[in-house]
Amino acid sequence: MKLRPGLLSLLATSLAACATGSPPPPTLGQTFTPPGFSEPDLSRPQAVEGYRRRLRLYLSPPFRRQVVIRVDTDSSGRGVATFARREPADEGGGWEITETQRRRVSVADLAKLDALVRTSGLWATSPEFWQRLDGAVCLDGMEVTLERATAEGYGISEANLPCYVPQSMLGIAVEMVRIADPGDREVLGWLQ
Repeated sequence: MKLRPGLLSLLATSLAACATGSPPPPTLGQTFTPPGFSEPDLSRPQAVEGYRRRLRLYLSPPFRRQVVIRVDTDSSGRGVATFARREPADEGGGWEITETQRRRVSVADLAKLDALVRTSGLWATSPEFWQRLDGAVCLDGMEVTLERATAEGYGISEANLPCYVPQSMLGIAVEMVRIADPGDREVLGWLQ
């Protein structure tokens, strides 16, 4: 089995936390681009040219579909949500993009998302790797990666569900799924 880079960092962080009883210091300069999706590298300064903020959520349950949701707020304050899903290919192994959607985000939805981000307490340091510190080792579950890019900088926060995801991170993730409206409630169910 080939592990994705984000999962490897989560695994390494979780194992180090178990060995020492506390999380290791963050690795400065870490970047992340969802594997297999045509997504920009949000850690690059050029990624925010023309935008106030870009948020990206990557959900990767083990051995199933993967989803990327990006909510971009342009310099005029308009929001656009992009949703992409990829699944294991029927033939030949590998993965294929099976669904993409793009839609405008209402002013009310953008305001609610803004409030969740502003009060989340996320990205105080970057990268952030959330894990339990009670000695539990989480080797399975859904990888949850949330990124934020603004003119002030880039932040990434990673967690494993059901092991541990901060409520503030989960709230932003649920809101991003709701905004992107993938048409079914499957993805929302992953977060519950």
